[in-house]
Amino acid sequence: MTITPEQIGTWLVIVGALASAMWTLGRVLIAQFTKLLDTRFKGQDEQFAALVRGQEQERVNWQRIERDLLELRAELPVAYVRREDYVRGQTVIEAKLDAIHVRVENVQIQVAQVQGTQK
Repeated sequence: MTITPEQIGTWLVIVGALASAMWTLGRVLIAQFTKLLDTRFKGQDEQFAALVRGQEQERVNWQRIERDLLELRAELPVAYVRREDYVRGQTVIEAKLDAIHVRVENVQIQVAQVQGTQK
C-alpha cells in the first residue's frame, strides 16, 4: 500500500479542519467561561457594594444612638432625682416640720399655763 500525494493532501486537510474546529470550539468555550466569570464578578461586586452601603447605614445608626445616649446622660441629672437624694431631702423637711410642731406644742402649753394662772 502506497500513499499518494493526494491522500497526504486529504489527510492534511482533514487534520487541519479538525484542528480548526477544535480551535474554534476552544475559543467559544473560553468566551463563554469568561462571560460566566464576568457575570459572577459583577454579582459579587453588587453584593459587596450592598454590604458597604449596609455597613455605612449601620455606622450612621450607631452614631445616632450614641448621640441620643449622650443627650440622655446630660438631661438625666436635671430631670430626675435619685431615690437616696429624695429620701434625704424628705427627711430634712420632716425634721423641720417636727421641730415646728414641737415649738407650736410648747407655745400652746405656755399659753394654757398662762391662761390657767390668770383664772
